[in-house]
Order: sequence, then C-alpha cells, then structure tokens
Amino acid sequence: MAPGHAIELLAAPGEGLLPVSIDYVEGGLQIHSHRAFDPDWYVLFAGKLIPAGYPRILSEHE
Repeated sequence: MAPGHAIELLAAPGEGLLPVSIDYVEGGLQIHSHRAFDPDWYVLFAGKLIPAGYPRILSEHE
C-alpha cells in the first residue's frame, strides 16, 4: 500500500468474527477473525471488490 490508499474489510454477518487481529508480516498484513475458521471476507480496494485470500496482492488490483 502507498500513501493515500485505503482498504475496507467486508464480511457477511456471522458468529466469531470480531474482534479481528492484524499481524504485520513480511510484505503485508494478515487479518484474522476472532474464532471463525474461514469467514466469507472481501476487500474493497481501488473501487474493486476482491475476495480475501492468502496471498492476496493488492498491487495486482490497482
């Protein structure tokens, strides 16, 4: 990400999502739900709705 970039994390309502934790890792961020194993998450970035996944490289979506 660069200055001026923003992301929104979107999720379908469900149990065990909040609070989330964010880990800074080499090359980016990892976002984890509280207890949900595989939440249905999306990232809104640069006007595009992108399914969350690992690795998801946002620079490929600019």
